Amino acid sequence: MEKSYYYFNIIFIIILTTFLLIANSKTLKPEKPCKQLVLYYHDILFNVTNSANATSANVSNPLNNVLGDFNFGMLVVFDDPITRDQNLMSTPVARAQGFYLYNMKSKYNAWFAYTLVFNSSEYCGTLNIMGADIIEQKTRDLSIVGGTGDFFMARGVVTFSTDAVEGLGYFPISFYLLLIIINFSIVESSNKIRAHRPCKTLIFYFHDILYNGENAKNATSAIVGAPAWGNLTKLAGQNNFGDLIVFDDPITLDNNIHSNPVGRAQGFYFMITKKYLLHGSINFAGADPLMNKTRDISVIGGTGDFFMTRGIATIMTDSFEGEVYFRLRVDIKLYDYTHRARAPCKEMVFFFHDIVYNGENYKNATSAIIGAPEWGNRTIMSSPNNFGDMIVFDDPITLDNNLHSPPIGRAQGMYFYDQKDTFSSWLGFSFVFNNTDYKGSLNFAGHDPLMNKTRDISVIGGTGDFFMTRGIATLSTDAFEGSVYFRLRVHVKLYECWKLL
Repeated sequence: MEKSYYYFNIIFIIILTTFLLIANSKTLKPEKPCKQLVLYYHDILFNVTNSANATSANVSNPLNNVLGDFNFGMLVVFDDPITRDQNLMSTPVARAQGFYLYNMKSKYNAWFAYTLVFNSSEYCGTLNIMGADIIEQKTRDLSIVGGTGDFFMARGVVTFSTDAVEGLGYFPISFYLLLIIINFSIVESSNKIRAHRPCKTLIFYFHDILYNGENAKNATSAIVGAPAWGNLTKLAGQNNFGDLIVFDDPITLDNNIHSNPVGRAQGFYFMITKKYLLHGSINFAGADPLMNKTRDISVIGGTGDFFMTRGIATIMTDSFEGEVYFRLRVDIKLYDYTHRARAPCKEMVFFFHDIVYNGENYKNATSAIIGAPEWGNRTIMSSPNNFGDMIVFDDPITLDNNLHSPPIGRAQGMYFYDQKDTFSSWLGFSFVFNNTDYKGSLNFAGHDPLMNKTRDISVIGGTGDFFMTRGIATLSTDAFEGSVYFRLRVHVKLYECWKLL
């Protein structure tokens, strides 16, 4: 019998906003936004002297003076207070937890993936946000790709504006939140879906064995980034704050690590305070407050038999042994689930070109290794199969496969290699457009099994001309030259196309 797998991709995300909409040529009833908020988040970067007040830390080598003077490759993990006004000392109403990375050589530009975590008398739950932050623009839109609790499966857009900057040490960002929670009984699906009654429920266990310098044979994960006070074989102090771990963990149907795996959990996590005839992937995003008995994160998309699925995954720590091993029980509830793809409402084909910095090609490089396992370095891919390498990129997008054609946008984000026994990666990135044909952004996330001729990842949101869009992107490797250059053909098929009324 042919093997089939679930791929679990964990990342951390946030964003908010919505308006009056049309989807797939069907009009939703005009609705006013159910909530409008202006919030501020305050980021204080660790600088060696401010450990008591710091709320974020650089966990990678920014490669300054090598790839420009704009922090290209700097990846910052944060746990920032959210307030209702500009005062850092005001009572927080939430925490922003996740990461941002700088991804351009020629100017300051960032890519965000994080979660707003609310736990107050007014709100309880999370909102997940993701997207490119074009810092030089006065206002910037990012995508809200999911939520939990009071924000159950919320989607929309959040608008950023930088309210103040004090060097690299401190900045507050204000964001205007217009949030609408779509009632799934009136969206595009012909099948009526009652909110909070799942159409499919699954329970799995995944097992994580962290590399500690001595267990290379059995390890399924490795620390690839750490704050200044940490290292790559032992979790950092202060509750492991800032550690970045890449994993390729076995998934089982029971809590026995020696049971036959039904799939692989592949992705990454930050430390911040089968015999089923199913094929495809499920993508997750959210904050995981480890001290809680159960925790909800968002299911933000899927491929194959989980085509464009959405829902909630409830996580429970089933077992752990020190810092090296833990087992999670994952209870997945899908509320927006169909096996059949409709005809897409929009199709596009693009090419993006990635040139990895190798220590000698500063002028042409569009990406760089910013995190590597303990045995790796920043200019040569790790062995075996590049496992643990994390790459930040700012790649040109063209309409044909010629690297020298005029770019119509930029592909900005990151990917990392997540398997020891074959070439495989996980992608989180945005297409940022600003031309006569398209304006706005498309956000992507998913597992990329590189040895397959074609691979599907999820389109999980967008802004501008691609407001709140969802769909599938089919990747194929169009060319590669060793480990320095590759070109991807990206066939984008959108199945949710929204327009502002």
